[in-house]
Amino acid sequence: MIQILMILNGLVYPVYTAGFGFIFVIGRVLYGYGYANYGPSGRMVGGLISHLGDFPLMIMTFYTGW
Repeated sequence: MIQILMILNGLVYPVYTAGFGFIFVIGRVLYGYGYANYGPSGRMVGGLISHLGDFPLMIMTFYTGW
């Protein structure tokens, strides 16, 4: 889903898309690290950070389509 959002938004807003994609990737890395080291409760920080990257991409897709 994120890849499709990044392709669609990257055609119109490449810099913002790259920034939000980077935030998403950092969040996923922290998600995996937290889960591997602290169990299910360690996923919270990475999950929240990754949503700071994917929610703006979804909003940008609606704006771009409009």
